[in-house]
Amino acid sequence: MESKVKSKRVTSDNDSSSESSDNEESNDEAVEENEKFEDINVEFEAEMPFEEDFHGIKQLLHNVFVTLHVDISELCELIINQENVGSTMKIADEKDSEVYGIFTVLSFKKHGEKKCIQQLQKELVSKAKSCGKSEQLAEIFQNKNVAYVINERFINLPGQIAVPFHKSLIREVEEAKKEDSTFELDYLLLISKTLQPANCESSKKKKKKKEIQEESIEYTNFEDEVFLNASEFHFNYCVTEATGLAASGGWNFSDKTMDTYRTVIVVPVKNWNKIVKDIAEMVEE
Repeated sequence: MESKVKSKRVTSDNDSSSESSDNEESNDEAVEENEKFEDINVEFEAEMPFEEDFHGIKQLLHNVFVTLHVDISELCELIINQENVGSTMKIADEKDSEVYGIFTVLSFKKHGEKKCIQQLQKELVSKAKSCGKSEQLAEIFQNKNVAYVINERFINLPGQIAVPFHKSLIREVEEAKKEDSTFELDYLLLISKTLQPANCESSKKKKKKKEIQEESIEYTNFEDEVFLNASEFHFNYCVTEATGLAASGGWNFSDKTMDTYRTVIVVPVKNWNKIVKDIAEMVEE
């Protein structure tokens, strides 16, 4: 699968000051140059996770698990040791390519005895308390087969690159459940990296977890919004104190300041195929 990745050229202050003798026209050209994009043709391919991918996968997951006390190393080992389900995103035909993304699912029923899975469930139930969703989440963990969907990639990659990986993941789970009943799933759980406009409330008020206006949320992975719209329920928790503020999406340097959040999304597995179909239609528009 081939994709064009956009990168931005930015002229530093030192570069512009060295041209102080130029007229206003050349300054305008410099501004235009700053706004130029170049297309880089990159072909990605899916590979099974290998042991040498451990640190690349861990780095991607580290960005998700901010403020969650979970053994990420053990989680990475589960991902790597799981056969036939899940893949990494790498540059095609490049030896020792960096991990640009990881797409997989981990069944809580299959791995329920692992410390990292127990920690993850406990931490999420705790985070859900402030939103009044802890009992609902705990009941699903206890009575239903839930799979954690890991959908992480570099943020500068175009959204359409994710579609074939999502489709492949569905096929892999369908095949796996023919021989392994732990892949007979009831729910999917995602932890999405999201942003919300920072407001002028005091830090004390922020700690009260004021309800987020859904229309103001920005998603690091655009398709997570499709999962949210098909969800049974979801909740948010702020991680700004751990990550710092961020800028809103796009390339505009005047973009507003954003608080960083994690949005936990619980989706009935019966909606999965429709979700991926909707994602594919979005990128084709």
